Amino acid sequence: MSGPAGHFGVHVGTAHDIEPGGSGTITMNVAERVVRMRAVTLPGFSPPSTPVTLTVGSGGDAFDVSRSLQVGSGDDIVYVPAGTASSVALAATAPSGWTAAVTPSAAQPGGGSGITFEVRLVPNLTITFCTPASAPLRTDYDCHVDVSGPSGLNLAGLSVEVSVRGTPWSDDRLTNGSGRASFTVPAARVGMADFIIDASVTLAGVEVASASQTVTVTGHDEFDISLCSSGNATSGSTFSCLVTLEGPSGYGPGGREVSVEVTRGSTSVWTGTVTTAANGTQTITVPVTAVGSSGFTLRVAWTVPGISTPFTDSRTVAVTGGPGGGGGGGGGGGTGDSTDSTDDSATTANDD
Repeated sequence: MSGPAGHFGVHVGTAHDIEPGGSGTITMNVAERVVRMRAVTLPGFSPPSTPVTLTVGSGGDAFDVSRSLQVGSGDDIVYVPAGTASSVALAATAPSGWTAAVTPSAAQPGGGSGITFEVRLVPNLTITFCTPASAPLRTDYDCHVDVSGPSGLNLAGLSVEVSVRGTPWSDDRLTNGSGRASFTVPAARVGMADFIIDASVTLAGVEVASASQTVTVTGHDEFDISLCSSGNATSGSTFSCLVTLEGPSGYGPGGREVSVEVTRGSTSVWTGTVTTAANGTQTITVPVTAVGSSGFTLRVAWTVPGISTPFTDSRTVAVTGGPGGGGGGGGGGGTGDSTDSTDDSATTANDD
């Protein structure tokens, strides 16, 4: 016996003898189990219908029941033979652009107890970052992410969390109607080294998409330090020389401390520091005791947080009016090609 509608499988009962030309009533009690199937999704989404296949039994006695589940349409209920041989398993074919997960995922052993299968549908979302992925150091970095998904999906109002890896900075932004969410990484988090931005979309507590992008920090080649290129010192007088700093717009040269050293041969005879004015310049005054009566070398160094090697310059200065006096010395070359090694976006966030 099989049927009626919604009841699947064949039930075989005991044999009954009916005389030729006679008639009789055969009554048969069948054992069935109820199987419920439903489709669910995250709030705010309406995925297309999802084809599913219910496999009953195993081996040569197995048979399939094909159904189509629609989110919001309630349970699809079928009846299949009960018994230890009638295991049940459900497989779902996800609509294009969606992922389908069946719970329970494994075949369930036969028996008489009812069972419910749930097909959870999640949209496949993709996150794409703005280009180019570069930021001037110590400058606000404006960027956006575009969230895309299956055809017909409403992409407005999705919550996107963005963060700079390794720092406490993060921001939550909502997508517009086209799936775009814009954000700004503050200058304090754009350090001297390249950094990584992470972005993710979480719906109802479930992370459905994530991506990351490395941002190249530019402007390192704009640092420079230079000394006055000419002028001699006079024994018995102080010596003045102008030091000039240059830096990118995000890390201006004004208000920066410069270390100064005077050496004669291999001996350091004087050290000091100066702080540049707003335009990045400052006058160094070498005291009379350091000028002495013979030529010396004037050296300057500018240490930028987050860059391992200081930027330096030096020049020899001749001293006239005393022993060893002579002609003027030439200016030295700055080492403005130092490379950055560590990101001080967190540790020097307040250094402007």
